[in-house]
Amino acid sequence: MNPIARLDLPAAFKFDSVEKNTFGVTNDVYFAKGALDGRAVSAYIKVNKDPQLSLSNEREILGALAGKGFSVPAVLWYGGKQKDVLVVEAMPGRMIWDYIDPRRSHYDAPKAISYLHVYGECLARIHGLLLTWPPQIRSRLHGLIWEENVADKRFKRLVSWVKSNARVPSEKVFVHGDFNTASVLFDQDSISGILDWEFAGTGWREYDLAWALRARKAFLNTPAEREAILNGYRAHARYDETALRFCEVLNYLHFAHWNNDRDSTDTSFILDRAMCMAGLS
Repeated sequence: MNPIARLDLPAAFKFDSVEKNTFGVTNDVYFAKGALDGRAVSAYIKVNKDPQLSLSNEREILGALAGKGFSVPAVLWYGGKQKDVLVVEAMPGRMIWDYIDPRRSHYDAPKAISYLHVYGECLARIHGLLLTWPPQIRSRLHGLIWEENVADKRFKRLVSWVKSNARVPSEKVFVHGDFNTASVLFDQDSISGILDWEFAGTGWREYDLAWALRARKAFLNTPAEREAILNGYRAHARYDETALRFCEVLNYLHFAHWNNDRDSTDTSFILDRAMCMAGLS
């Protein structure tokens, strides 16, 4: 059965193929090919999984970004009776992830650092947008969530460090809210698309940057990679080093908590990064 048949999309959409995107975490995401009013189209269909959230924020921001110098998806449709559904046109290019992760077939070792420099520049340019917007939905992540309830000694030490080194955002800017290696597309060495704006809004510069910097076991885990992103960012904007360090430790703590019941090896890697950054290792 067609997985999007229940979504009550307009009759103008005639999709021949639909495939679920495995990168969809917050929302269910489908890649579809077919036609819209007789025009061949490839599109991403995003379906909200959380009734407390809304894809209307992304739809409105994509409209506001028109003419701002950023390559963002065109909105083809927004609606839905029971759940928010957003249909955006697919953009050319591949995720930067494909080019900087040695495990992936399009890994480009000679250019990885230059890709990351441009990635950092892009985030700085987003933070320079003069958009007045409500607070980002993910602002709750600017503090501890449930980490205090984890018995692991490393969690306890990191929670104590976070409480002792707490920072309050001194400057709020327009932030992407989910800027990562899966949300930036490259085509012929330049950015061809910036995706996934549902969490964008007024927020904490350093936390948005910490989210973009997060190391994985296979990539973004060397000083050179980290510095490439920061050099790109510093070409257009400034940040507070102490606040960034705090945000990175807090961010790693969140990811360790979310991952704790799924992959103990990955959780240990994340906690080790947090402990090192906090000076606790």
